[in-house]
Amino acid sequence: MLVVASQLARFLDDLPDDPVEEERELTSTHVDLDALAYSVIGESSAESPEGLDAVREAAEQPAVARLVSKILLDGLREGADGIHLQPRADGLLFALRLHGELRTRWVFDKRVALRVTAHVRMLAQLDPLCRDQAEEGLFVVRLGARRCAVRLSSLPNAFGESLVLSFRERGGSIDLEALGFLEPDAKAIGRLMMHPFGYVFVVGPADSARDGTLAGMLDRVRDRGLHVVAIEARGLPPSAGVNQIPVEPGTDMDYADALGHVLQHDPDVILVGNSSRPATAILGLQAALMGKLVLTAGVGSTAVEAIAWLMDAGTPTYVLAPALLGVVAQRRVPAICDSCRRQIPTSRLLEQQLEAAGVQIRGPFFEAKGCKTCGESGRKGQVMLYELLLSDARLRGAIHRGASREELQRVAIAGGMKPRCQHALHLAQQGVVSASTLEQELALWLAVGVPTS
Repeated sequence: MLVVASQLARFLDDLPDDPVEEERELTSTHVDLDALAYSVIGESSAESPEGLDAVREAAEQPAVARLVSKILLDGLREGADGIHLQPRADGLLFALRLHGELRTRWVFDKRVALRVTAHVRMLAQLDPLCRDQAEEGLFVVRLGARRCAVRLSSLPNAFGESLVLSFRERGGSIDLEALGFLEPDAKAIGRLMMHPFGYVFVVGPADSARDGTLAGMLDRVRDRGLHVVAIEARGLPPSAGVNQIPVEPGTDMDYADALGHVLQHDPDVILVGNSSRPATAILGLQAALMGKLVLTAGVGSTAVEAIAWLMDAGTPTYVLAPALLGVVAQRRVPAICDSCRRQIPTSRLLEQQLEAAGVQIRGPFFEAKGCKTCGESGRKGQVMLYELLLSDARLRGAIHRGASREELQRVAIAGGMKPRCQHALHLAQQGVVSASTLEQELALWLAVGVPTS
């Protein structure tokens, strides 16, 4: 739907004239809805030099602030993972990332685009007039008791500036089982947190809730009288009981530099928000051998791939083998809507995949056709799929001798690791994820070429 000047007042009409506390925390600005269309769009052209000079003032107008608050509130209330604001030929696209799917909400008149994106940039403490380069920023919003960090990614596109805002909630305790870990695995992770030193690696895509898993791990150590230091992106709200060190990637104080300084700061537990650079990962492993418990996030599609990446990055095997305690490899997938879920026959493809993986189970499996409850998408939320690899003597020996991925995989399974496709199979039989999601996981697993048992 294209929202033009005459429709903007109605677009915001669902916000009361006297905003509730949640809205007041997002923005304390009030606006006369009768003047909304003129206030947001105005008569000057943002493309002219005069319009560009006035962008900062225009972006601070009450109507613009109210509109941005509406966008943020929509995202938070609908449980979106993020917000997309994409300039197009016909206007500014506003879409939400829901259940792993991008869903368009509105297309605003293109004259609104510059003022809205400028206001968002100002929230993230970025120059509102700089639109021709990629930038990142971060700010915090509150919705009642919820406190959410909003990470901003900005890229110039053919029609202006494309913005993606990703939500990351903070505050309160995080239960690993609530995140999606099975009870035995949550307890196993709890035992890892009792180790005085070692390296725990959480890997997966950027939207796989790695931060939540790390926060759940921190909950197991923060009340034990330990000095817990977290090296995280600047602007993130601090966690209770944690000495948070802000960093800015690309500056003189990146993750590796900060980690080097933190080692002189008498920590017991170190959380490193991002170890995707080899230098950071290797220094973290060395810190583990120096008697620190290091928890970090990084790259890798599977647990074994994460170990292989550390080896390929140049980590000496005599450092990696004794330092590594465990790896969690996770990703989020759509959960199917239980209102329109239905059992389906096992497809020929799925039968072949299960047979190739050495699995005897043949169902039941489910799909969802879409209904009003799920917006005709067949999806309702997301769930986490994961695999947990715990290091043992056999795995340490395999790492020491530089074993291949295939051998590492066999050793991990022999040591008790349940591949992520088995977790997917468990959820598929319960009707939590679809048969097509299970097919995707099995395809990824079979590409490795190792049986599940």
